[in-house]
Amino acid sequence: MVARKNRITITTEDIVTIPQAAEEVGVHRATVYRWIDKGRIHPFRIGGRVFVTVDEIQALKEQSKEG
Repeated sequence: MVARKNRITITTEDIVTIPQAAEEVGVHRATVYRWIDKGRIHPFRIGGRVFVTVDEIQALKEQSKEG
């Protein structure tokens, strides 16, 4: 991600869809949506599709290793 003044540029390498996130963490996509509802993950929309950042998914993977 690149920050410019009040804008952030995100590339396709920085984001994943909910199904991709679920597969990466090893959970069902419904679990990812529950995490979103609980505020554990912060999604954003582009053209009606929901995405999360790769950084958040990496953090979840680290948490699952610890716990």
